[in-house]
Parts: sequence; C-alpha cells; structure tokens
Amino acid sequence: MLKIRDLLLVFLGTILPDISHIGIVILMRFFHFTETQAFTYFFPFHTPLFLLVIALAVAYSTKKFKESFIILCLVLSLHLFIDSLQKGNMIFPFYPFDLTPYSLNLFWQESAIVYSLQIFSFVLLVYALLKERIQFNAFYIKRLAIFGLIIIILPFFTRNIILNNFYYYQFLNHPENWEGKNITLSNRMVVSENPASIRLGENRNIEILTSEKIKAEDIVALDGLYENGKIIVANIHVQNVFLKEVMSGAGLLMLVLILLKSWVNRDRIDHVRIKGLLKW
Repeated sequence: MLKIRDLLLVFLGTILPDISHIGIVILMRFFHFTETQAFTYFFPFHTPLFLLVIALAVAYSTKKFKESFIILCLVLSLHLFIDSLQKGNMIFPFYPFDLTPYSLNLFWQESAIVYSLQIFSFVLLVYALLKERIQFNAFYIKRLAIFGLIIIILPFFTRNIILNNFYYYQFLNHPENWEGKNITLSNRMVVSENPASIRLGENRNIEILTSEKIKAEDIVALDGLYENGKIIVANIHVQNVFLKEVMSGAGLLMLVLILLKSWVNRDRIDHVRIKGLLKW
C-alpha cells in the first residue's frame, strides 16, 4: 500500500504536466503576458525531457531517490500517454531537438474517460487532505528550492527554439509558406461569426470557411486547407477548456493545502516532543 509520502509524489506527478495549462492562464490574465510569452515559457512543462529533469530534481531532493524517481516517472509517463490519446492535444517526445507533434487522436478531452480520471484524482487529493495525520518530512527543502529555481529559469533558454521550429509559429510568421497545405490548430478563440474568424497570436485574425455553427468566444480545434489567406475547414470542434483549467487549478490548490497541513502537523509533533523533553 502506498504511504502518504508516495501519494504526494503520485499527486505531484499527476499535476506537474498540467501546470502549463493553469500557468498560461495566470500569466495572461493576471500578469498581462502575451499569448506568445506565456506559451513559449510553459511549453517545456508538457514535454518528456523536461519532465524527466523535474523528476530527477524532485527525487534527488527526497530521502529515497530511487523509489521517488520511479514513482514520478511512472505517473508522468501515464499522464503523457493519456494526453497523447486525446484529440487537440499534442505531445513533443523529441523536444528540444525536434518539435514535431504526435497524437493518437482517439477522443476529446471532454470525454467521460478524461473526466473520470480527473474526478478520481481529485477525490484522492481530498482524501489525503482530510486524513487525520499527514506527515511530510521526506524532502530536503534546500535542495528542492535550488532545483526549483533552476527549473524556473531553464525554459527561458528554449524560447527561440520554439519560436523558430514549432509549426504554429512558422504558420503565424510565414503563412505564405503554407499555401495549399493542411494546418491543424487547437485552443483558438472565435472572434467573429460573420465572417467566421479565429484569433492567431496577439494581433492577427484569420477567416475560416465552415458550415458548422460557432459563436464568438468559443474555443475551437480545427484542421483544414490554407488557401488565399483563409482556412477551408475539414473538421472543427468546440473545446471545453474552462473545465480543464478549473480541474488543473483545483488539483494544484489541493496539493498546496496538503503540503501546508503536513507542515502544520510536523510542527505540532516537534512541539510536543520538545515539550515532553522539557518536562523530563
């Protein structure tokens, strides 16, 4: 049976890849980052190599490196695998050397399968939070702080790689090179209905030709042929990204509450021990 320490590692591994989703929202809504600034910073947090670096850093900051590293790698791998099954979700297994996206496109993130996994994870977090005695003393805090700072800084060094090699920015900056080619886009906001247009980047809109009914402020995923400055849509889907953001934010909040409670419990135990020694 997993110990509380292991459960915390499982939760951490479950939430880490989704930090990119909630992080982009926070930077754009509260710190006025542009979409490009926020996206290029958090891009690495959803890639295998960068998550491996994080797993190594977190595991090295624990008192049981091998056990912690294996748990984190298994959970992170499972998370990325499930994401790779979803339509409109892309995995970049060879980042930063190759930014070709891969996806099996089996179901949308709004499917019952994804919701069930999210609810199950959230229930486990609530259980861990309500458990009477949570002790969290398995980390070397100084190591964790140092590695955390390094991880925060690292994404700045790959920003230009993403801007120059990710197909979305290639299309955004040089659309003439995509004339007569298929393009796949996701998480794009509809800015007008007649004519139907979507937002690209910060300052550019592009008209899409589709028979599907969409309305302003819908978030859509689509694929189609780019011709004469327009996208002739073959497939389009309205995405429910709000729930994804809520679940990611709620999971992160629950993890923080668990850590805070564990620290309070540890301080209480230390206080009792000190008080007992003084009486003795």
